[in-house]
Amino acid sequence: NQALQEFGYSQDQLVGERIECLIPDRFVRSHRKYHEAFAQKPQNRMMASGLELYAKRADNSEFPVDISLSSYKIKDQPFVLAFIHNITDRKKAEQQIQRLKNALDAKVILRTKELHETLTVLEKTNQLLEEARSFQQALLDSAGAIIIATDAQGMIKMVNKEAVVLLQYEPSELIDKKNLVHLYDQKEVSLAPQNSTAQHQSSITSAFMTLAENTKLAAHSEDVFHYLRKDGSKFPIALRINKLTSPEGLITGYIAIAI
Repeated sequence: NQALQEFGYSQDQLVGERIECLIPDRFVRSHRKYHEAFAQKPQNRMMASGLELYAKRADNSEFPVDISLSSYKIKDQPFVLAFIHNITDRKKAEQQIQRLKNALDAKVILRTKELHETLTVLEKTNQLLEEARSFQQALLDSAGAIIIATDAQGMIKMVNKEAVVLLQYEPSELIDKKNLVHLYDQKEVSLAPQNSTAQHQSSITSAFMTLAENTKLAAHSEDVFHYLRKDGSKFPIALRINKLTSPEGLITGYIAIAI
């Protein structure tokens, strides 16, 4: 009864008809070949495994199916038993999964493209920044003056080539290692010896702030000092210290230019 309901036939309409009446016309020719092959070598198996199969109702509508075949004999008369399962719901679920997969793949492709574009922009930006840094360093190195940049407490953050040559230090010996006041004659910056490390650091900061005091009162200061080389020898310089400020007006560092 379930088969009759599924295909829309009455028993009288279906009994005695060839099986091809339940197969869409476009598959009839290939089905006959499969049928002949099964008749020659009958065995229990899924029909056309790996292929999409469809059945046809009496009203010619179609639905996807799985078909398993079994053979048996009654008084040496061969029969074929077909188990037909309507897999419409499964196909709908598979199609929904495929749509979700396609949507996910599309999002992955889009995000990958966006990431690639972002990385390309960052690469170009980094290239421009590197070119700008190289240009800036070239300007600093060709300025004909000793140029040293510090943070707000006077710790050295950048030196140009002229500073390296005349002070006889490697950049790594100065950057984040020495305060600007360490490069001056200590008598000129009033750096008195202290008993503890904390007192010494406080003294260094205080000495630097005294050195940079004029930069807080005006855009820059200019005085004559002596720089100390690494070997302890000194040479006179005309010093200008310019303060660096944030958009809020806070002092973020200093640029010391000596000639």
